[in-house]
Amino acid sequence: MLYFLGTGWLLRSLKTARKPERLAAIDEWWGSAGWRDLRDKTQIEIAQHVSKRFQNELGYKYANWWPIYLREAGKRKAFHLIHATDHDEAPKLMRRSFQQIYGDREGSPTDPQITMFDDDASPV
Repeated sequence: MLYFLGTGWLLRSLKTARKPERLAAIDEWWGSAGWRDLRDKTQIEIAQHVSKRFQNELGYKYANWWPIYLREAGKRKAFHLIHATDHDEAPKLMRRSFQQIYGDREGSPTDPQITMFDDDASPV
């Protein structure tokens, strides 16, 4: 499954939601009022949290996030792509694809300075 999470605008939208009908719509999208905890998180923390929900609540074996930048050479992220799968090779293929496009981007899943995935999802 590929899920595009609009992290570039999501946080602003969550923080400014005040009207009862808007809050109810977000509750429905999230599945509960638990989304309110997201307002104190960074874009990456939100992407990580959603990825974990795909694993814990939807039962996917792997769920990893991939930043989608507003501009190829820029740092600003427009989206985070959540890739959820049960196939053992799929996370490795996604990592290779991302690395071919962006290389070892700082703060991304291909940044050699950080570990963002379970060992099972890391490339060999």
